[in-house]
Amino acid sequence: CLVNTVHDSTVVDVHPEEVPYVKSIIDSLNEDLNDIIEEAYGVTMNVPLLLEAKIGPNWLDTKDV
Repeated sequence: CLVNTVHDSTVVDVHPEEVPYVKSIIDSLNEDLNDIIEEAYGVTMNVPLLLEAKIGPNWLDTKDV
């Protein structure tokens, strides 16, 4: 469930059993992120982009995954 977006961050509420599935979506997007942006917006990115994922019960206690 998409909970919030803040600047360049998105907060998603995920059931613990679905964490691997959501992480796999993020990994898949990372592989083609520049191509996705170019196709959607017609902009060629000349810098590498990387999605990061953190998980935790709240924003203070998140850890990189």
